[in-house]
Amino acid sequence: STSTDKTAKLWKCDQLPDVCPRLLGTIEQRSDVVEFADFSPNGNLLCVVGRDCVMKLWKIEKENGSDGGDDESSFKFGNVCVSLDCELKRRRAWLRSCAFSPIEFGLLATCANDGRLCVWNVGKKELVLEVKGHGNVVWSCAFAVIEEKGLLLASCSSDQ
Repeated sequence: STSTDKTAKLWKCDQLPDVCPRLLGTIEQRSDVVEFADFSPNGNLLCVVGRDCVMKLWKIEKENGSDGGDDESSFKFGNVCVSLDCELKRRRAWLRSCAFSPIEFGLLATCANDGRLCVWNVGKKELVLEVKGHGNVVWSCAFAVIEEKGLLLASCSSDQ
């Protein structure tokens, strides 16, 4: 979950709907409001975006015997280790949302206040496409694979 308190929280939800989620921990690595978070399809990465105009990718790993949490960019929540993989910044616009493509495509989309969508190569950590398709804030985006149409990216905005 994300919040105006500049944090993202990780919750343990493996017993839903019978047991309420349990807070694993809080990531406090932002300088402004955190707008959105999304896990990669395999659960190994967490993308967190916000009003500080930065996309942060966090590695999610099961405990491997190391202490974890030894510096400001890594945390240990029970047997889950979270470490900062990279920070990517494209321009001075609030990032509103993000979405991972199905794993075989290896892409991540971000959308922003300036009406743009950016598509990133997750493995190379580089921008592969920037689309100016809206005249206003892009609130959300999502990938889908549709038979005979291939990979699709949807976006929504408050433009008309």
